[in-house]
Amino acid sequence: MRGAKAVFLLLAAWWVAVPARPAFAQQLVKMEFEGRPSIYLGTPGRPAGCGVRVVGVEMLLLHPPLGRTVDASFMLDANGVATIKAVSQRMDPSALRDGKAPGIPVVAAWFRARGMERTAPLPGTSTEDPNDPSATLYTSGFKPTLAVLEAVDAGAEIQLAVQRRGEPMHTVYYGTVRLSDGDRTQLRGCAEELLAALKERPRGQQRTP
Repeated sequence: MRGAKAVFLLLAAWWVAVPARPAFAQQLVKMEFEGRPSIYLGTPGRPAGCGVRVVGVEMLLLHPPLGRTVDASFMLDANGVATIKAVSQRMDPSALRDGKAPGIPVVAAWFRARGMERTAPLPGTSTEDPNDPSATLYTSGFKPTLAVLEAVDAGAEIQLAVQRRGEPMHTVYYGTVRLSDGDRTQLRGCAEELLAALKERPRGQQRTP
């Protein structure tokens, strides 16, 4: 995923502001997420995909400073399914200095809106990213992902869980996703057009698990 510079700046801003916690002392972590809409246009100029990239930084230690990112995205597409992707990076002084953060392989990830099912790989689909072996990438159901998008748009809390290689379980991050007013308007318009296009499709072509 692009935008590594933004992640570095985000970490630098939180270096002192975010309290550290011992590694793996708990598995539920409050997070202030930064969001950025992802919109893809099809033909004739109608949205083919609407989603959000969600980034957060977890501080593990302050002395010496050590953190790790959670960097995930969800995308609803015009075929009535969704795509989920997640990566993670180790953040330390050398990463900030050199602008290069080593990746931490992610073996599983999911999003969830309050009171809804979490996203999950559709039966028979892969969770491997052919272009990034450290990432998790999968096709998920439309409805749980739509609920996450609606929660982000409403400023409601979401959960984002990531299991990194070598960890026995997911770390579940929870919080709201910060979007600018312009980004929120853009995302909402894209979702409305995408849903309208899905309703116009013949019933036999609709696929909204």
